[in-house]
Amino acid sequence: MIAIAKALVEFRKECPQVGFDSQNPHFNSKFASLAAIHRVVDPILAKHGLAVLQFPVGDEHTAGCITKIIHESGETLEQEFRVPIGKSDAQKACAAVSYARRFGLSGALGIVTTDDVDGNDAVGTPRGMTLSDENAAKLKTAAQAKADEYPNDETITPKCVIRECLASVGLQKWGDVHDQNYGHLFSAIQEWEPGL
Repeated sequence: MIAIAKALVEFRKECPQVGFDSQNPHFNSKFASLAAIHRVVDPILAKHGLAVLQFPVGDEHTAGCITKIIHESGETLEQEFRVPIGKSDAQKACAAVSYARRFGLSGALGIVTTDDVDGNDAVGTPRGMTLSDENAAKLKTAAQAKADEYPNDETITPKCVIRECLASVGLQKWGDVHDQNYGHLFSAIQEWEPGL
């Protein structure tokens, strides 16, 4: 387990806190969604030859998941996290699995979630993963060129093109773009058409 341990240490050195992006109206509380956690950790995991798999588990009284961290060397670590569900009910079981996936992933990787983050961490961009001025300029130039293709439609602005393309590649905001993923956004901008 030497290779996976070394990779996890390197992962932890780079992994920022994950900002809250969701709200639980029943408890009037905020939390980091599973998607927000994955947006932050997946590129760093991949950089260090790591991946995470999660498998739902349950019985008549509990539901949860097994979280398995795998390393390219073939070494693995896994943990199981279950939540009591009271009476057997598919809706409660699925909710418990979702809850267990968030907590299982955070626990296995030592992820800290908080609403008290600053700088790049506040937008979920991992440390060391920034967007260079050169790549930002390429994206803005491409968005301007795309908007210029529709001179008779004042609603099509570079900002509109970027906003729609961010959503199409699974990013929430400009701050989520960094040099490792900007190519996806660049391609989406080049292929963008109104109404797609």
